Amino acid sequence: MIRRSIKKNILLAASAVIVPFSVAGTCNITAQACEVEIVEEDQNISSENGMARSPIIEYRYKMIDGVLHWRLYNYSDGYWIGEWEPVPIKTP
Repeated sequence: MIRRSIKKNILLAASAVIVPFSVAGTCNITAQACEVEIVEEDQNISSENGMARSPIIEYRYKMIDGVLHWRLYNYSDGYWIGEWEPVPIKTP
């Protein structure tokens, strides 16, 4: 009696593992890469029309000797603007 229940449990466990993998193996899944072109509606950004682009310039932050500093970085052309300066502390 105990052997039959053990055999039944082993058979159920094996089929629970084997059946999903055999069903999943019959499914065909194809993946394709697609190119996405992001078009912004702002006319100042479009250089194709002969209009100049605005450079993307933002602050970068760095801790130097425990003091927070900032410096401008031109992301469009990839170069630093100015030197590292301490961030001014605003008091209310």
